[in-house]
Amino acid sequence: MKCHRSVTVGETENRPLSLPKTEVKNRVFSWCIHNFGNICLIACIAITCAVLVQTMMLRLVNIYRDAPVQMLNSKISAGPAKGLYTTADHQVAYNVVYSTIRKYCQSSNLNEPHRFDNSLEQDSSSVANIFITKLLPWGYMCTDLRCGAPTTWRTPFNSKRLEPYYQMNPGRYPDMILVLNEQFGSYITCGDVESDTAPNENETGGYLLEYINSHDYETIEVPCGTLYNRETGDGSPGRQGTGDRGRFSVSLIRPWERFFCLMSH
Repeated sequence: MKCHRSVTVGETENRPLSLPKTEVKNRVFSWCIHNFGNICLIACIAITCAVLVQTMMLRLVNIYRDAPVQMLNSKISAGPAKGLYTTADHQVAYNVVYSTIRKYCQSSNLNEPHRFDNSLEQDSSSVANIFITKLLPWGYMCTDLRCGAPTTWRTPFNSKRLEPYYQMNPGRYPDMILVLNEQFGSYITCGDVESDTAPNENETGGYLLEYINSHDYETIEVPCGTLYNRETGDGSPGRQGTGDRGRFSVSLIRPWERFFCLMSH
């Protein structure tokens, strides 16, 4: 004998209604289609807010190659970095390098200055070349000498790039070579930037040392390192007798190199 349980009206109303899965998917898809514009707007706002927050955190926490922002309380008053704030120690180091280049690394400091008559020269006032090693991009903006290196950025004294570069560009052999002491340009840990107490650590050797030893260069100890100054026009590549520097050179720093000097240090 079967028993049948009667269902009251109230029980029927409280029973949850269920929809087929396909119907649920269709409704969700339809809602997304009708609200696509709003969804995109919300996503764009969220991404923009995330970028702004990340940028703000980087500005407050990460300082590139210097020190935490609370330590940057000394304003630089001269040179390419004029107007920037740094630490007191770094300001002193900057001033030492800047004043050294202004005093010792100009065309007027050459033992035998020349002006070269070359139809390909874009700047007839540029009389000679300088190579600053290892890392001082902005240094080339403090002298009237041309850059005598493949790049203004991170070029060691013993770089293997120098030999083929000078052989292809004999007009770029340096009349002056400034070798910085290793501690100049040092910086403190900040954010995810690791500290470096000797960014200009260098190794004197290779092709350039052989070139210096086989030609007349005067060695001068300067406040921020060692300066090699060519003593005479000795008939070396790019200076044959009349001082012709070849036909591969261009004037001073190329525009993209000048921009990189400002942005990379």
